[in-house]
Amino acid sequence: MDHLLRQVPPDRALAVWAGACLGGTALAGIAVFFLLAVAHSPLGTMLAHPLASALIVGGATAYFISLGTLSRLGSAAVQSRRRLWYRSLVCNLIVVGIVVMSFGIYGGLDGVKIGLMLCVMELIAIAFHVRALALPSLRA
Repeated sequence: MDHLLRQVPPDRALAVWAGACLGGTALAGIAVFFLLAVAHSPLGTMLAHPLASALIVGGATAYFISLGTLSRLGSAAVQSRRRLWYRSLVCNLIVVGIVVMSFGIYGGLDGVKIGLMLCVMELIAIAFHVRALALPSLRA
């Protein structure tokens, strides 16, 4: 078993771990809450809160792009792995930025702290991204 684990390239293992972090995020509960709010009155919600609606759509899009990219990085036959790692990293930074900024606008410094606490899994995933991009095999 240990022999099989040593054959997996380190960046593939990091992609699996980063994907697991994104899959276990606390933001999923918030997303369900906003989905229910929009489902109740989609047009009314979008007209009443256009900036929040745009940020939610942008954050959700970035989240799913990152998750899909990490899924691709977990497979063996993928070209331009460094570019994919950067794409996923930028998407994660967008998600964290949107969440922290949104909570910071309404809650000040305490809101920023809450936003960072909600994004702890994304921050761990960002650390995995930085580690993967620092690997010698991806520098070439």
